[in-house]
Amino acid sequence: GMERALEMSRSVRVFFEYCPGAARAAGSSAEALLDFFREREFLLYETDAGKLRRVDDFAKFADKASERRYTNLLASREPIDE
Repeated sequence: GMERALEMSRSVRVFFEYCPGAARAAGSSAEALLDFFREREFLLYETDAGKLRRVDDFAKFADKASERRYTNLLASREPIDE
């Protein structure tokens, strides 16, 4: 499935909704989702007022994001100009 598709394309980008509450309701954790991409050498970017901002400190991001209902993230193995 998804893991294989990600392995086959080094230039793939994934845009997804990061919603800690929904992850908990599904019996998972939002941090596990961040770890999934980080373990596969993806960089994460948060959307902020139509711009991308790189997420460098995952723990700080997870704490801040847990205060909101959701945020959108872009995962890319290659750096993106911000």
